[in-house]
Amino acid sequence: EADCQQDRKIKDQDQDQDIDVYRPEPIFAGIVAYLDGRTGRFSALHLTKLLQLHGAECNISLGKRTVTHVICENLCGSKLHKAINTGRHANKLQFVRPEWILESISARRKLPEVNFSILKDSTAQKMENFWKVKLET
Repeated sequence: EADCQQDRKIKDQDQDQDIDVYRPEPIFAGIVAYLDGRTGRFSALHLTKLLQLHGAECNISLGKRTVTHVICENLCGSKLHKAINTGRHANKLQFVRPEWILESISARRKLPEVNFSILKDSTAQKMENFWKVKLET
């Protein structure tokens, strides 16, 4: 019976080694994200959990100067204006679609934000230009 238990113990150890356990990599370390709530078909809560699981911090307010990334499908004018009005911090702020999170996790590395930027969208770009002109005058 002792041999049977020993064989079972060895078999269990072999099975444990065969299991590929997912260990989240901190690919978003150093990122402080704000989720706008306009995340399309993706749950903002789910995206927040994914970001945190992979090393990011999440803020509930865009007004904080620590925010580095705004995650959204599109941005209303007042929030874009607020982000642009944050002064020197504004040029460091990234506006990215939720797919950036999911595709970065799939690639197991942080993908370039420029490929997921909502500011590529002509409407968002026009709004950004409008607010810049308004602020300069």
